[in-house]
Amino acid sequence: MHGEINLTGDSLKRWPEHASILFIGSTGDGKSATINHLLNTNTVVAKTSSFEPGTTATVEYLVDVNNHDSEASNLKLSLIDTPGLNDPYGIEQDACNLHSVKQFFETHPQYSKYKCYPNLIFLVISANEHRIDGSNSKLENTLQALNKLDVIDQHHPNVLAVLTFCCSVSHRNVSNGKN
Repeated sequence: MHGEINLTGDSLKRWPEHASILFIGSTGDGKSATINHLLNTNTVVAKTSSFEPGTTATVEYLVDVNNHDSEASNLKLSLIDTPGLNDPYGIEQDACNLHSVKQFFETHPQYSKYKCYPNLIFLVISANEHRIDGSNSKLENTLQALNKLDVIDQHHPNVLAVLTFCCSVSHRNVSNGKN
């Protein structure tokens, strides 16, 4: 029909059984901590570390949402935690981390079967990052890596920026440009 938009799972190329969120970003930017915060449990689900990379492989956390008072009853949610990019152990480790994510999607029984994209990609960026723009910035490197994974839906964009560590950034007086 003319003028109508078809937004079914097939046209969106999303996994029809449940929603998924891929977390990607630099090492130490808070991907795992964000997952723990979203799950809102007293138990740490995704391993975090203040001193070294805590996530060393791509890990999927499956959540059953059973809220019978809403339309989201019996919703299945997949939170996909990834090892950080811009790894302190160097470019070789970055290549291994990127391969871990790519391998996850190529071998996952549902993603490889349906040839689909994650519903959302949370591009996790630390507010403490001083080199956010320009060539060879952490953000630029992460965006290039994300592009190589072939998980971005070009027709129905699925990437959102998530800014972490906002409370730890010092206040700046914007009106006169002084720190």
